[in-house]
Amino acid sequence: MQLRPLMTVVPLWAAGGGGSGAGVGATNGVMLGATAITQLAMGPVLARFTLKQIFVAGAAVMAAPTPFYLLSDQLAPVLVISAARGVGFGLLVVAASALVAEIVPSHLLARGLGIHGLGTGLPMVIALPAGVWVARQWSFTPVFVASTVLAVVGAVLASLLHAGGRPADERPGPAAGSVLLDPSVEADHTAGATELLESSPAEAQVRAGAATRKRRIGQPGVLGAIGPLLRPALAFFSLTMALGAVNTFLPLAVPDASVVSLALVVAPLAMITGRFGSGVLAGHLQPGRLVLPGAVVGAVGMGALALGAAPGMNSWLVVAGAGVFGLGLGVNQNDSLVVIMGRAGPRRRGLASTVWNFAYDAGMGSGAVIFGALLAGIDYPWAYGLAAVVIAVAAPVGRVRVGW
Repeated sequence: MQLRPLMTVVPLWAAGGGGSGAGVGATNGVMLGATAITQLAMGPVLARFTLKQIFVAGAAVMAAPTPFYLLSDQLAPVLVISAARGVGFGLLVVAASALVAEIVPSHLLARGLGIHGLGTGLPMVIALPAGVWVARQWSFTPVFVASTVLAVVGAVLASLLHAGGRPADERPGPAAGSVLLDPSVEADHTAGATELLESSPAEAQVRAGAATRKRRIGQPGVLGAIGPLLRPALAFFSLTMALGAVNTFLPLAVPDASVVSLALVVAPLAMITGRFGSGVLAGHLQPGRLVLPGAVVGAVGMGALALGAAPGMNSWLVVAGAGVFGLGLGVNQNDSLVVIMGRAGPRRRGLASTVWNFAYDAGMGSGAVIFGALLAGIDYPWAYGLAAVVIAVAAPVGRVRVGW
């Protein structure tokens, strides 16, 4: 909840201080860049601390620097504060996704991740438009103060969790610390795990020994572990780039505040619907079937948004486009995560969480920065149209083999 209002408010704050398009985009780009870097360095952190400790620390690190935005709206200090918050967010999101994978049984993972998406998406419905409205109608101070309080409350509530308290060597597989990037601990895919579970004890021991020997001989290494995860992650990455452009620049691209507020309500509502619906459908479909359709729907929605942002066009197309885009993103978001988790296997759930969250946060961050840089040469509608083209071109990459 703490992150959501600031995704749109901090760019407005920096724009008020005279920031250029590239500078405004960098406010979210730097924060999410720090998030992505933190996620890539999570192996030692996951090995040393429990998931609950990491979650609490992430919320606390997000809270601490936020009030300092009020000291200056100049770009340099804003970027420093945003980077610090990004480190906290990186800790939090990896711990949260791994917690879901640890708590939910494997056969209910798709539905569990859909419910997790519901919990993380609902705050966007309120926070994104509310932050912009409060900042424009009153001032930025209540937004920064409320965001700080929310992060502190999150840290306190997380400290009361019963789950996530086991050390790395006692966790059943998700986020199992330093083994995340250790080629000698290659993932067992779902099929292999099913064979072991269905075998007799003696057969299971023989199969487990053979699997262990296989992992120690001729390993594909780190790239071999990450490679199968890249195709669904890359398609998702193109959608999150567009999301970064929407969250950062839509309040600046569309002068009608009511249209912007409604679009920022409709988009996350559609994302929640898409993600939760994808989780429900996954119980009847094999994983991977919804990755490509979600990307295609997202491209159509972004194209409609671009048309609505053009001069002389009906600006309510922005609202419709935001809704269609959010629906496609939500569908792709959940199914890509299920595929990535399944392909990684139970011993590399932490790696899977890191890859998926990296695609999410690095996509939003790079999307904001690239979009801001494009504005030096083209207008908002053309830039959003280009985002739709990128999604459409990347969509076929998401055509993964059905199943793991």
